[in-house]
Amino acid sequence: MGKDDGYQYRWAYNLAAHCLVGTKQPSGTSLFGEICGPLENRVIQKEMMSCVLNFNITHVPMGAGEVEPRRAIANREIQPGSKFPTSAAVKEDNPEQSFHIAELTGRNVFVGVPGAFTGTCTAQIPGYISAYEQFKEKGIDNVYVVAVNDVFVLKAWKTQLAPDGTKVRFIADDKAELTLALGMLFDASPLLGGPRSKRYVVITDGDKITSVAVEPVPGEVTITAADKVLPLL
Repeated sequence: MGKDDGYQYRWAYNLAAHCLVGTKQPSGTSLFGEICGPLENRVIQKEMMSCVLNFNITHVPMGAGEVEPRRAIANREIQPGSKFPTSAAVKEDNPEQSFHIAELTGRNVFVGVPGAFTGTCTAQIPGYISAYEQFKEKGIDNVYVVAVNDVFVLKAWKTQLAPDGTKVRFIADDKAELTLALGMLFDASPLLGGPRSKRYVVITDGDKITSVAVEPVPGEVTITAADKVLPLL
């Protein structure tokens, strides 16, 4: 297939009956700069479309020279005052058993990270593990670490970060349902192979979101470090 043949690639990720669609461009910049890096002759425009496909690449005719405007690949980022998407299915200990964070009570902290075992995430999360009791003293019921990874990866990462155990809960959003519902999905394919979570912190009171912090660059930790979040509680 030639690069100017007027086709778009359909990137098929089985993400809660959604897929990513991109239009080829001669050059461009990834959605979030440093974690993805520059893109040359790659897809830079993404649009969520309803479909269920397996992991493969197909192409769909668009008409020669047709170019669509660049769009985000997820819903608008959730805002304070919104209801937490408790219907999204996630996993924790059992890869065959999904559950919903359906009955959020008290105050909770959700820490979204792009990927388990990545350098920045591995440097960030120990701050929450070591400060867990400080979060409890601030009235936080649970601290959740959320990543678009499978259960096996999250459990191995948790063991590496806390070999003696931790009460911080590591949540595998393996189908990206929760991340998508929060509007935190972004294209990390050049570095991590597919869509991943932005680096964020969401604080809830019951099922109501009271605070949202999203790193401008997912490869950096500034406003989402544990010591930056604690004073806000």
